[in-house]
Amino acid sequence: MKGTGMKCFVSSVLCCSAFLVASRIDAEGTVKTARYDSMPQMLIPAGEFVMGADDDDAHGRVAESPPHKVYLDAYWIDRHEVTNAQYVKFLNQKAKGNLRQVYSYCDIGNPVCRITYVSSTGLCEVKEKDRRLPVVAVSRQGAWAYARHMRRRLPTEAEWEKAARGVDQRTFPWGEDFDRGKANYGDGGIMRTTPVDAYPDGVSPYGAWDMAGNVFDWVADWYHEHHYATAGSDNPLGPDSGTFRVLRGGSHWFDATLMRSSNREPYHPLSTDVDIGFRCARDGAALPAPQRR
Repeated sequence: MKGTGMKCFVSSVLCCSAFLVASRIDAEGTVKTARYDSMPQMLIPAGEFVMGADDDDAHGRVAESPPHKVYLDAYWIDRHEVTNAQYVKFLNQKAKGNLRQVYSYCDIGNPVCRITYVSSTGLCEVKEKDRRLPVVAVSRQGAWAYARHMRRRLPTEAEWEKAARGVDQRTFPWGEDFDRGKANYGDGGIMRTTPVDAYPDGVSPYGAWDMAGNVFDWVADWYHEHHYATAGSDNPLGPDSGTFRVLRGGSHWFDATLMRSSNREPYHPLSTDVDIGFRCARDGAALPAPQRR
């Protein structure tokens, strides 16, 4: 009996240790490091927020209206957009020697994409100076495949927007007024991607970086211009089907209007571009949720 008890105790300790190593959650429980790609992830607590904007705030864009309350369970979202270094590692694990598959995920033939393919080894690589730049020219399939490989998923539109603006309906991740020093955007004069940790003053209320500017993020939802008129209020998943998927966050090519946290852009899931990347999310089902009022 003593031996059995000791075995159970040791087994429990080993399981707890494995969990801590895998998750590496900080002391406050608001940041953890993903197991498979070492991406820091930010905790977004369960609760309500207002999604969308009215006609004035949305500059007349009907796709953002009407503003509506949405309840989300707790979840985790990547602190940063996925980098070239992280994506190269994924390609070499998932598509080594398969150039056709590499291109289905990422247009490495685009000169703005800093990832190259070495035919003699079948491996992809990226120069040291470009490792911390967000990966671009990624198809929606390429974003989904990465997230799945890393045991995560793409965030829903609602999850992305709450992570960007918090619960006080702010227009930009940092507040109401646009500040050119807090985001890499088209009128800022850079017109290229910057490292994912280049704008510390532009972080969202939950600590997510580049939720405005640098590159657009693919999200999980199909796009429909008038979807908000009939959208659900509990963990909404978007339309069941469509022609386009949704991009969020603006980029280094566009002006401040597209940096707004409520902005939605349609884009064909098979297309890529020089300013399209992504970040991942993960369920927080094991986290305690506050009582709903």
